[in-house]
Amino acid sequence: CQNCKNCQRDELQNAADYLLIDCADKEQAKVQSIKELLYRMNLHTFEAENRTIVIDNAELLSVPAANALLKSLEEPRDGNYFVLVCSNQSALPSTVLSRSQVWHFDQLTDPELEAVLRKLQRIGIIEKLQRKELNALIERSDGSAQNALSLLENDELWQTTREALERIASGDFSAVSTTSKNWGSDREGLTKILHIMRIVSRRKLSHSEEHETLQRWSQLLEFSILADHLIFQRNLNATYLLQSAFLDLAEGGQSTQQLLQEL
Repeated sequence: CQNCKNCQRDELQNAADYLLIDCADKEQAKVQSIKELLYRMNLHTFEAENRTIVIDNAELLSVPAANALLKSLEEPRDGNYFVLVCSNQSALPSTVLSRSQVWHFDQLTDPELEAVLRKLQRIGIIEKLQRKELNALIERSDGSAQNALSLLENDELWQTTREALERIASGDFSAVSTTSKNWGSDREGLTKILHIMRIVSRRKLSHSEEHETLQRWSQLLEFSILADHLIFQRNLNATYLLQSAFLDLAEGGQSTQQLLQEL
């Protein structure tokens, strides 16, 4: 509602018994930040009977940070509830996954996503959109409210990323070199780019029935899912990985799939 005490505290990030860590933020995902969080878990709740700890993009947790969480996940203090959110559970350390209940969430239907976006407009979270703009956003969001908000915030990046991938897919090998170099050197922006790559790949897959097209975009989708871990956790060369994936997209090869299996 954005009006009650709890909503206002959440907006100001002052909700004492609701804690959110976004592992896409490297500072929040550091082992020291996790240890500080666990220290707070030993304290009594401030107002509510229970405390909720949401760890978003949990697949980006570093191994030391994930190890620090293990005992609390296995034997949480009464009233503490951990929610780990991730788009690729296979990227989670097996020790974390084995201590978790796994819940899968389906994509929102277009009417459901529209209802969410209209509610966000009513309470002022996002600006009012024209019907045509709303329809285009729903189509691009792949059934995810988070995708919709991300695309609204990064509309120009969405356009340039999609256009670059389409040029590469059409066989523009000059775009393979320049795009992999530019994106590979921008580590801060690469997380958002990989996220958009996933959206574009899934859209291409849902709008095509041609075998070769499906193969190319499914390989790029697999790469964009695993790339976060390979680049930011294992610190592999981003430009090299991107160039390999883009060459496959341009010429229909499978070298990236073989590379991912070896890695």
